[in-house]
Amino acid sequence: MFDPQHVAALVAAGHAVASSEILTKQQAALVIGCDSMTIHGLLARGLIKKSATGQERQIDAASVEKFRQDYVALARCASSWKTSSARLKRLCKQTRIRLIQVPYGDSGNAGFIRQSAIDTLRSAMEDEDTQKRCRHRNQASQNQAISSLHRYIQNLAQNNEPLPRRFGRPNKRAIALACGVTRDFFYTNSDAMRILEKFALQEQELLAAQGYIVKPPLARLGEYLERLRKSGTPLPRRAGRVNKLAVARNCGINRSVLHDDAKAARMLATYEKHEKIR
Repeated sequence: MFDPQHVAALVAAGHAVASSEILTKQQAALVIGCDSMTIHGLLARGLIKKSATGQERQIDAASVEKFRQDYVALARCASSWKTSSARLKRLCKQTRIRLIQVPYGDSGNAGFIRQSAIDTLRSAMEDEDTQKRCRHRNQASQNQAISSLHRYIQNLAQNNEPLPRRFGRPNKRAIALACGVTRDFFYTNSDAMRILEKFALQEQELLAAQGYIVKPPLARLGEYLERLRKSGTPLPRRAGRVNKLAVARNCGINRSVLHDDAKAARMLATYEKHEKIR
């Protein structure tokens, strides 16, 4: 199950630390949990020391043990947590965990953090995983709702049934109920809005081709106001103010048109002004 050479080196490193002896680069790397090529960078930055003998390949065991107690290699964390060092480096930046970058080989860097920051980094990774799972679940739910909308529209087309409408516009509440989704779905999901608007337009074009005149909301409002003017009937009012809900119902349009459409609002306001003058 284990590499015999690594086990032997780790045992030798343990004995060396215990007896305050010297370590080879390979032994020091095993104690720290990094690649042996990183040892040169740790020496260059003074994070570990050479042995008192001054020989190039001999590392002071006590300095290695002190570094191991203070720091942990991101590569070791990544291996234990089944993730990548690159991801952990990104999370360190996001959570402002101090990251020590040590030259590794010709162009890379090995990352180390303090032992005290391990729990913070682990929590950040778990929070990100939780958010990712929630996004996946939400996306799956959105996809299921879109499929339900497609089936609903296909059934209407196959059975030659009209789209539920209210004041000439798609009745999103009734459609959402039929699809088994909330009404907000048609306001927050751009794909759902596009699908519904496309089908509603196709249905209107089909009705127009069959001889039915489907007039836009502004035209309906204009015709309604003209009928009031000719008949001398006043605008419906409530508590002294124009009853926009009643106006919308009489025009066969949605009340929101009178609030959201600037042209419709001006048309109604102009008529009301002239009505007062008359």
